[in-house]
Amino acid sequence: INPIALVGLLSGLLAAVATVSVRGLSRTEPPERIVFYFAALGTVVSGLPVPLAWVTPDLTEWGTLIAIGVFATGGQVFLTRGITLVPAAQVGAFSYTSVVFAALIGWSIWGELLDYMTVIGGALVCAGGVLVLRGQRSDRAIPDG
Repeated sequence: INPIALVGLLSGLLAAVATVSVRGLSRTEPPERIVFYFAALGTVVSGLPVPLAWVTPDLTEWGTLIAIGVFATGGQVFLTRGITLVPAAQVGAFSYTSVVFAALIGWSIWGELLDYMTVIGGALVCAGGVLVLRGQRSDRAIPDG
């Protein structure tokens, strides 16, 4: 196993912890408050090394950073709200579509090549999402009892 793959594995583990934590917090806290504290903690932690390599952004970069912040915050609020409404496993299956979108954006904007493993992985992610939706419908069809 490539040691850098452990970074991806750790990322998945921490994402799962975050999802379960958000689900638990949603019982007592609104999504906007959860996102605020998540962003505040993330800012503090990621800001620790800033003094070591700070570069002041120009006006265009500030605009880009603000746009990223607005869209990221909106996405995080929607994701948090989604986690509060459905089981984490269902949200998790669709969060992997970000890899598919990243591959498509890389291909369409930067001309990155899509190899057969990327296409197969994307198809598996989409199939997983369809299976989750089908399982959700069949769960509703089964009467309680």
